[in-house]
Amino acid sequence: MVCGSSAARPLILFELNEVPYRVLDSYLRAKPASNVARLLSMSRQCRTSIETVPGGLQPIVTWSTLYRGVRDAHHGVTSFGQPLDRADAEYPPIWRILAGHGVTTGVFGSLLSYRIPPDLGNYAFYFPESLANEPTTYPSYLSPFQEFNLSMTRRSGRQVSGAVDWNLAARMAPALGKLGVTAGTCAVAARQLLTERVKPYLKGRRRSVQSMLAFDVFMKQLAVYRPAFSTFFTNHVALAQHRFWAALFPEDFRELRYDREWLGRYRHEIEYAMDVADAFVGRFLRFVESNPEHIIMAGSSMGQGAFSGEPNNSYLEISDFGRFMRKLGLPAGTYARKAAMFPCYGVTVMPEYIEQFRERLASLRILEKPIRAVHHDAGYTLFEFDYRNYCGPENAQIGAGVVPFTELGIRGVEDEEGAYLSVNTSPRASCSFTIRCIRKAGARAAFRYPFWILRRPCCGTSAFPCPRT
Repeated sequence: MVCGSSAARPLILFELNEVPYRVLDSYLRAKPASNVARLLSMSRQCRTSIETVPGGLQPIVTWSTLYRGVRDAHHGVTSFGQPLDRADAEYPPIWRILAGHGVTTGVFGSLLSYRIPPDLGNYAFYFPESLANEPTTYPSYLSPFQEFNLSMTRRSGRQVSGAVDWNLAARMAPALGKLGVTAGTCAVAARQLLTERVKPYLKGRRRSVQSMLAFDVFMKQLAVYRPAFSTFFTNHVALAQHRFWAALFPEDFRELRYDREWLGRYRHEIEYAMDVADAFVGRFLRFVESNPEHIIMAGSSMGQGAFSGEPNNSYLEISDFGRFMRKLGLPAGTYARKAAMFPCYGVTVMPEYIEQFRERLASLRILEKPIRAVHHDAGYTLFEFDYRNYCGPENAQIGAGVVPFTELGIRGVEDEEGAYLSVNTSPRASCSFTIRCIRKAGARAAFRYPFWILRRPCCGTSAFPCPRT
């Protein structure tokens, strides 16, 4: 909410994850008449700078800093899926603060929203993130879509699966109208499936289509319930940037090993993802023009920049997690796998097995290198399994023994897109915020910072963010 001279104004927080000005400016040059161009031309823009963060800069850290209003050293949120009891008690996210003070709130997909609040009395809607462990939502009629959404996310952890869970789709179909899924989005989804038959390398665009479905559902909730504060998170542009930055900005790399065919094939993928985001912005603007009391705030939390010009042809994955855990001495029923962002794996272990599991995991070596793991309270562990272009022996060492990959449930997988991480998070273009204040004819423009949160250092910033010049 934004407090003006007379009354509070409803706020929509559009969380366009990790999109830096480098991409925005490129898009504006290509499409000066776009909705994004219109938004930015009438907005107050700010940028933050971020110092080095222990363990590396991650969206889980930067968004938590924004949501909770304190530095990462205070909130302590560093891993997907970690227990949040302490952080929520000491530094609750903004939606809990507002709802706790009687402000009608709607949350849709924001990072670390997987914990449903115990008291939903002041929530218009609550739709957890795509890494939630189960499909509970509020209202409950959103749950079939969340079940389908989680299925798509889990099937496409590293690269997009060509499969579709038609059973879940069929269960969701009768509720499409109530959910708000538009005929236009259904047509785009159908066209995408047909396109993949001719150009299977464009399968990755399903990530954007998934966001389109989610945005339809969000806009329906926004129109029906009109909360005073609402959020919508999308990661589809960031996913395209991670893989295809080299295709759009080859000049950013000192050494680029991608061939011309790859560069030509994928040079429009970030633009396609931005076209989808541009359509979101257009719908936001139309909504606010019809409801001029609302304000839009768009944020990226941090940026991205060129990282590696090396193609990726394959990677290792744990394809049989149960077998992997058994080899570490944990039988079924002693642990629960948790959702995590590839190449990480999350697991919660029963108390009596925690020490044994962590010792065995610490003794695991591939190419004589240990697994990087972060341990949290309540037996939760997040470990990284990042092996790209692997060409070593197909075995690992556990303690003094050597175990074949097959017995560990590990397999090599061809990387269909040929790219893994051509870009990485960048502290230099860390955060961008835009505020859109649609006003009635003749009214005076009034741009304000809508969050006291912005007046606190963002994940190591030393000063209040300055307007972009």
